[in-house]
Amino acid sequence: MSGLGVNIQKTSMFCQGLDSDTLGRIQARFNLRASSLPIRYLGLPLSSKKLNVADCDPLLALIKKKMDAWTNRFLSLAGRLSLLSSVISGIVGFWTSAFILPLKVIKKINSLSSSFLWHGKTGLSSAAKVAWKTISSPKAEGGLGLRDIASWNNASALKLIWMLFFRAGSIWVAWIRRRYLSNASFWALNDKNYSYSWMFRKILKLRQKAIQFLRIKIGNGDSTFFWWDPWTPFGSLSAYLGEDGPSRLGIPLNATVSDVWSGNGWTLPPARTDRQVNLHSYLLTVGCSSSVDTPIWSINGVIRKSFSLKEVWNEIRSTNPEVFWAPLLWHKAGLARHQTTSWLFLLNRNPTMDRMTSWGYETEGICLLCGLDSESRDHLFF
Repeated sequence: MSGLGVNIQKTSMFCQGLDSDTLGRIQARFNLRASSLPIRYLGLPLSSKKLNVADCDPLLALIKKKMDAWTNRFLSLAGRLSLLSSVISGIVGFWTSAFILPLKVIKKINSLSSSFLWHGKTGLSSAAKVAWKTISSPKAEGGLGLRDIASWNNASALKLIWMLFFRAGSIWVAWIRRRYLSNASFWALNDKNYSYSWMFRKILKLRQKAIQFLRIKIGNGDSTFFWWDPWTPFGSLSAYLGEDGPSRLGIPLNATVSDVWSGNGWTLPPARTDRQVNLHSYLLTVGCSSSVDTPIWSINGVIRKSFSLKEVWNEIRSTNPEVFWAPLLWHKAGLARHQTTSWLFLLNRNPTMDRMTSWGYETEGICLLCGLDSESRDHLFF
């Protein structure tokens, strides 16, 4: 025993579907006050309704408050970048680990971050020297290493899918399995079914991203659905063989793998299409046994026993070609201020004379150092 006790003054109870008499008896028995959603818990909104932009106002207000507090510190570009990659990234990461944020909220966070990075204050949306999409790319790909919030948020939500298969002891997992998965495959559920919670529908929309990491190692086949679960190298057989697959093979949509195994072999009709031939060829190499079906999580063919948010994020995010100069620029011995300045010159984003002329400014365009050639990035440095 931990020795900890419940603080009645700080404890509330939440009830649903109870009449007033029953609620009153419970309150009298446990001396708890009744409360109702929405509430805030650990700084996050808890509600039975879909998370909207207004629910995220505290997040946006906190980010803006932090940035406004840093405005008068005369920070360099490198200093502002450090605060974004540590403090702001941590605040946003806390929310994205719990919710799938509305797209408008993500855009607003990006706008605040861009304004602070380039101007040192919020509220200015113009004159960004580099597109935010580039900035939020890894340094090896020419960016500044800030996380892309949308893809990071999706990777965080994929952990919930991972938990459904690998964390049977979780109360949340037990509830989801009991409510939604007692007689159905996770991969067969309709993501437009509004009887599901809004968050669960959001999770269902991420199944196509999750299925690349998950496969089922067949044991007895009792808990694996033939048409829906990823137990073959072809993924979901309902997608691989098409909508007419069940009628062509005579196997019901809700059949399990064990239903198609006779004990000595697979009870399938002769193959009539190339994809059916591929399935038959694969089934010659596997069969059911007495062990239980086992889920396997792998990334790039390597089995993982735990969930790595960074690894999953790197697999699902949009990538750019790596730049050859990244290892030369971002080395440990370098000064951050020099590195960010050099980064801008490598991307040709500093206001040299040739660029100012292209923007419409009236300049002589001559290099102030030599007075001979036109001033450009290449002339100054290369």
